[in-house]
Amino acid sequence: MSLLALPDEILLRICNLLDVYDLSSLAKVPVIGPRIARFYMFYHDETTEARALARKLEDNSPVYVYSLEDSPEDYDPSEIWSTFIILGQPNDQIILDKIKDMPQKASIKIICTSKSLVNLIESRSIFESCRNTVSICFLNLWELGMVQITGLDPGSLDFPELHELTLVCCTATNDTSKFKLPKISSILFGCSTESLSILKNFDFEKYDLLQLIKLTFLDFQNDVNIGDITFGKAKEVHLALNHNGFPTNIRGHLKNVSMEHVSSLVLTDFTSLIDIDAPNLTEMTIDINTSSFTKVKFLNFNAPKLLRIGTTNPDFVLFDTFENFNAPLLKEIDINELSLRDNPDYVFENLRTISTAEYTLWHGKFNSLVLTTLEISLGPSMELYNDLKATDFPSLRNLQIHSHSPCDLSKIPFGKTYPSLLRLEFFGFYNVQSDTLNQLLSRCPNLKELEMEPQDAAITIDGVSSDTLEDIRIFPNEDTFQKFEMTNCHFKKLKKFFIAPDTDTSMPDQFDRFSGRIEMIAPNLESILVGLEMESIDISKFKTTKLKRVLLRGPVSEIELGDIQDLKDLNLFYPFTKLGFGQEPAALHNFTLPDRLNFPAVSEYAVMRLMSIYRNTALKRNII
Repeated sequence: MSLLALPDEILLRICNLLDVYDLSSLAKVPVIGPRIARFYMFYHDETTEARALARKLEDNSPVYVYSLEDSPEDYDPSEIWSTFIILGQPNDQIILDKIKDMPQKASIKIICTSKSLVNLIESRSIFESCRNTVSICFLNLWELGMVQITGLDPGSLDFPELHELTLVCCTATNDTSKFKLPKISSILFGCSTESLSILKNFDFEKYDLLQLIKLTFLDFQNDVNIGDITFGKAKEVHLALNHNGFPTNIRGHLKNVSMEHVSSLVLTDFTSLIDIDAPNLTEMTIDINTSSFTKVKFLNFNAPKLLRIGTTNPDFVLFDTFENFNAPLLKEIDINELSLRDNPDYVFENLRTISTAEYTLWHGKFNSLVLTTLEISLGPSMELYNDLKATDFPSLRNLQIHSHSPCDLSKIPFGKTYPSLLRLEFFGFYNVQSDTLNQLLSRCPNLKELEMEPQDAAITIDGVSSDTLEDIRIFPNEDTFQKFEMTNCHFKKLKKFFIAPDTDTSMPDQFDRFSGRIEMIAPNLESILVGLEMESIDISKFKTTKLKRVLLRGPVSEIELGDIQDLKDLNLFYPFTKLGFGQEPAALHNFTLPDRLNFPAVSEYAVMRLMSIYRNTALKRNII
């Protein structure tokens, strides 16, 4: 389901995870914006700082920020989910009275600018007046730069309903005063070098409802060291170094950290994890903002339930050390293969997915009996093929093989049966013919999806059958391909068939360079796309009555569709001399004809009838 189609309740859950900046950015989406405007209200008081921040939000999104002195009258308070209030004078009694009168159903999210926070910490009026506040954000206005806010007394923060707290560059009056946040679920902290010590003022162990801790380290000139800390009952932890988009060698380091309840850990520019205890961690993401190789070190790392380590830049992330690395259930890791060479003794016993261009480095590093996905690139060396042929993969479900240079398909590594294989993709092979395909299918008794990029000039497939294949996709190499023929083939469960050279599909005139012929029995066929020049195609002989989509990108003189009562899409890009069908479609959602079509007399009725069905369908859909 797309974001635009989400029901209000689900959209609310997503929006409630966003701060005011992200929410205003989401409001830029044309369909989402009006919904946000309907369910969220934005206010500011009349201080210069609050008005400046309000204008900044309006300039970057379609949201409108009202003055607290000029509230709109044409809205339904019962529909408001959340109210954002930008305050520059939080102890003004008139303002507090207005906030108290707001609908109790709506959560109130207070945004305090840097100057107003000075007033806030001197007066507890807002805490006493706004007991239903669920989110408060202390931040610096962009125009003011990095302003350090000092003297905050965590003990004065007594918000019994507060769910979310955002702090930017705040320091506490002392180390012993603790934030009283009995219902807190999210803590977001942007900290400078001076404000890092405020972490000691959070009593993470006592926040029973804590879900998220997000720490962003701002403007650090040296490496950031986080140690001797526990994240209490938080389920998700994000730690990130913010370099404002500029390249830097500054990195973060975690040492002696307890994550007893953390299940998801996201690290940005952290390169060492030492003495880490994460007994419930299942997923970890390590992002390194770099275009050069960066080494990440694991030392005394305990994560017995860890399933996945991901990174957005795997080519440049080297796992330099796996020493006392306890992650026996690890199933997936985004890794530069050179890491394997540097850690010769480490074996991923439960790894389920391997995607590699250096298969030789994986020798002895994984358990082939549990592997479910293998994506590999192979060169001309037969040693690799022979090694794969001699290996059992009883659990493999997805296999993708790229050959760097054209290779005979008979050399593909199928020395044994692959009983669990469901999807097979191979690219860069030639000799894609009947014998090799039958041999391949015999080794994969449960194969459902087959995708290939043959290098042959002529492809002849005759007498090939499968009781399991549901999807066939063929992309011949346009530089070598000339002719494709499929005859006497039987695919009992085939639903989708695609054959077209790997060329620019937006330019259909290119397909008249490739000739073809297709004859098969496929009683369950629902979708067919062909990019070939053919004298004729008789889909009625396919024995299917389930067609929903037909797309012919190449020139076909005579077209017989058969019974097409379920057809929804029909796209014909070249003129034809004959068009026929049996049972007509009940509805036709898409119907494309070539620009230069002179109806041949023999097909005039068929064309006009399909056009009539298409127009009627369009009218009904518009009415509905």
